[in-house]
Amino acid sequence: MDAASLYFLARKLKAVALADLHAAAPSLPLAHAVVLAEVARQPGVTVGEIAARHAMAQSLVSTAVLALQGTGAIRASPDPADRRRTVVELGGATITRQPEAARVEPADALGAALGSLSARDRAAVMRGLNLLERALKAPPPKKAISSRRREPQSG
Repeated sequence: MDAASLYFLARKLKAVALADLHAAAPSLPLAHAVVLAEVARQPGVTVGEIAARHAMAQSLVSTAVLALQGTGAIRASPDPADRRRTVVELGGATITRQPEAARVEPADALGAALGSLSARDRAAVMRGLNLLERALKAPPPKKAISSRRREPQSG
């Protein structure tokens, strides 16, 4: 797969995800839907963790948290371990068609796109996506520090 094909694939996967998020919460702005889905997937997540995971500005996540908190969909409170951080959990109000949008199986969201594949191939694609997600979440390997010193160049 070349870089252009990878880019095309990423755009297609993003479109599927956005359509699924919109179907779960049609009245919400995208940032709000992403935050709500992440909180449903991982209760107790912090604003900074959401921002980092989704490559969003922390101010955008904070704005979405405030708006969702105003609807009662989520609760936000200072982290007892570090009061500079804000911990976010689901609230009691339901503002989506699927309150746990994040828990929709990717195979369901990708159903139409994968419909032409056999069940075996669909399962292989899902295994591959799970492996890719795990690999992309992993911290980058640390670079080995060279024990060799660079000699100054004489000129």
